Amino acid sequence: MDRLTQRLTLIRELADRDRTVLAQLVEQNRDNDNAQQMVTAFEEMNAQFEKLDTMRRKIYAAALLEDASQLAPGDWLDELKRVLTSIGHFESQISQPTEHILSETSRTANRQLMLVLFACLVLGAIALGFMLTIRRRVLVPVQLVTERMTLLATGTTDVALPKPRYHDEIGDMLAALEVFRRNTERMNQLSRERGKFFQKSPQMLFIMNTKGHFLEVNQAAERALGRARDWFSPKRFFAAVHPKDSRQTRAAWRDLLKGKDISFFENRIRHRDGNWRWITWHAALLKEDGMVVAVAADTTERKRMESDLRHAKEAAETANRAKSEFLANMSHEIRTPMNGILGGAELLHQMELNQDQRDIVALIRKSSTHLLGILNDILDLSKIEAGKLELECNAFPLHETLWSVGELVAVKLQQKPVELAINIDPDLPALVHGDEGRLRQVMLNLAGNAAKFTAHGHILIEAKRMSQNGDTMVLRYEVTDTGSGIPPEELDSIFDKFSQVDSSTTRRFGGTGLGLAICARLVELMGGTLRVASKVGVGSRFWFEIDMKRGPDRMFEPFHGGPEGTAVFVWSSKPLLYESIAPHLTRAHVECIDIRSPDMPPDQVCQMNKAMLLCDVDQISASALGRWLEQHAGDCRAALVFVSMSPITDATRRHGTHMRKPINPNLVLRKLADHIGAPHQPTNNPIPAEAMNLLHPEAGHKADILLVEDNATNAIVTSGLLKALGFNVTFAEDGEQALARMKKETFDLVLMDCHMPKMDGYRATRLIREWETDQGRHQTIVAITANAMRGDRERCLDAGMDDYIAKPLTQKDLCETLVRLGLLGNQTPSPSSQNGNP
Repeated sequence: MDRLTQRLTLIRELADRDRTVLAQLVEQNRDNDNAQQMVTAFEEMNAQFEKLDTMRRKIYAAALLEDASQLAPGDWLDELKRVLTSIGHFESQISQPTEHILSETSRTANRQLMLVLFACLVLGAIALGFMLTIRRRVLVPVQLVTERMTLLATGTTDVALPKPRYHDEIGDMLAALEVFRRNTERMNQLSRERGKFFQKSPQMLFIMNTKGHFLEVNQAAERALGRARDWFSPKRFFAAVHPKDSRQTRAAWRDLLKGKDISFFENRIRHRDGNWRWITWHAALLKEDGMVVAVAADTTERKRMESDLRHAKEAAETANRAKSEFLANMSHEIRTPMNGILGGAELLHQMELNQDQRDIVALIRKSSTHLLGILNDILDLSKIEAGKLELECNAFPLHETLWSVGELVAVKLQQKPVELAINIDPDLPALVHGDEGRLRQVMLNLAGNAAKFTAHGHILIEAKRMSQNGDTMVLRYEVTDTGSGIPPEELDSIFDKFSQVDSSTTRRFGGTGLGLAICARLVELMGGTLRVASKVGVGSRFWFEIDMKRGPDRMFEPFHGGPEGTAVFVWSSKPLLYESIAPHLTRAHVECIDIRSPDMPPDQVCQMNKAMLLCDVDQISASALGRWLEQHAGDCRAALVFVSMSPITDATRRHGTHMRKPINPNLVLRKLADHIGAPHQPTNNPIPAEAMNLLHPEAGHKADILLVEDNATNAIVTSGLLKALGFNVTFAEDGEQALARMKKETFDLVLMDCHMPKMDGYRATRLIREWETDQGRHQTIVAITANAMRGDRERCLDAGMDDYIAKPLTQKDLCETLVRLGLLGNQTPSPSSQNGNP
């Protein structure tokens, strides 16, 4: 019974365990294909267990109570066997699916375990690979970067960095580190270069803190002051400053600390050898760094040179003043006798003389004029060099100025087979603003040189407009000749002072070599550049361009030619004459026809009563002209005008009028108008004043003039010129006599010399002006002086004089002054009374 009970107990425990395991299997494999079968078997097994438990309780109850009444002993045993058999049956029934389930579960668990193991192996391999990759791509480069950065931090730039293999953060870090290394290397290089520059700089360089302590001092500073590096300290430095510069030095340091930069500050510092050295400082405050940087230079030698230059400048100025005084005195001393020579020759020329006497007088006047021209050139050059030559800016007739230049040059060509022509752009305005006198001087010098060096051929003077902007024009002036030319090696020095083409030039042609030098400088003052082009044996061309403003407009009234057919014919074998006048005649609505024939002009020209025939005598053979005159002069209805450089013969004069070259188109229009009886208005300015008659005083009036002159010769000459004009002349030898006479007598004019003994003209004029203040009167006083330097006119006007005339005195200058003062009519002298034009 006990064994049976134990067996039942064991069976129960095993069944409970199996049921528990089976329940777990069922729960775990609910999604398995055998799950439903297992659930059914489990439910049946639970039912059998329920029966088994009932039977077990009954058996326990029978065993414990030993209640045999419940069952018979045979029945009980049979029942027990039946139950055990049933349990065995159920155990076998349950064990089969359980084994199957356990087998499937085991296989599944094995597969899962294998999968887990494989996954662990794969993950381990991946982790190992990842760790190796991290080590190779991250840990090793980071360690390398750390090591290289540590080296770079110590200032070492000789560091090799691996090239980045991947475009990732490590690669970017390596690239950035390489840039940093290069920049560090460059900065170290710059630092080394800065150190070398700082130490090797020829300038003294200093770096100081704001307390004045020297942080850095270069070798140049040590050499300049003869001091070692450890000498430089605030106390020693300020002690070495010159006592007279100490206050300014400390003030400059205070200004520097306030943020004001120091430039060109100079002081003196004692050298180690005891000498004072001039130091020029440039310094600035670096406020954010708390430092002062300074650059200094030893300017002792420069100071010495400046002192020497200052003394030399003072000596040069003294010499220049002496030269100016010498030139002024020379001008005065030369002009004084020149006044007597020119004035005496002019007086002689007005007397009745035979031809030989007139030729001698003309020679005297010509030579005196040439000498006066040399003197004026020297004075002009002196004024230009001293920067004291000032240009005037007045409106003047450009056309007439150039034609007057041609008329003066033509005199030099009368005995030469040389043509002279003037080509002026007809569209140029009648008046322009500029310095007429200086322009005439330049053009006359260039044309005069051309006449001097041209033996045959032609000389052409041209003026044309290059461009225009409003009222301002760029005018080009040219002088072209067919003379001897200039060698190429001489072109660079042709505008130098006292320069001649060769040593024989002066002996052959004369001259001082100042003309072109003065012209070049005058053109520069006018805003241009004088240029030259030349070829030996062919000729030369001088030209320049300057700006000039248009002058006041004048009413343009062209020549009214009357009926159609009004024309001017030009008979010449060369085009110069035609090209010179044709544009101007065309502008005046007069037809100009070129007869380029060496023989004779067409016969129909003679039948035109509204025509003019200009016969170029210099370019037409005498025989051809004579034959034509014999055939046509008697019945020629056109006006005949013979044009030449020199006077024509009396035989030719009988057939027509004569005009000298260069031809002024206004004169051609006037003659044409006179011929056909038509009114005429010149296209530009009227005929030059030089073509009018000599001045004459107003009828019935003899003005009283007081001549104050200490030089007897000049007194005789000036009084002769005045008396020839019909004036009464009273003399005074010095300023005292003049002052006494002016207080007692009244004069229409006082001609006052400036340099006289006892009392000069300046003082005499001032005293008479003071006296006149109380008297309420004014005496007209005009200075006559040999002083012709810049400032002499102003000095005369400042003294109270009314006008100024420079010696040598000519009748033209005297007459122009008398006209301005209202003592003469408004005519001008004839060419016979001009300088150098007999």
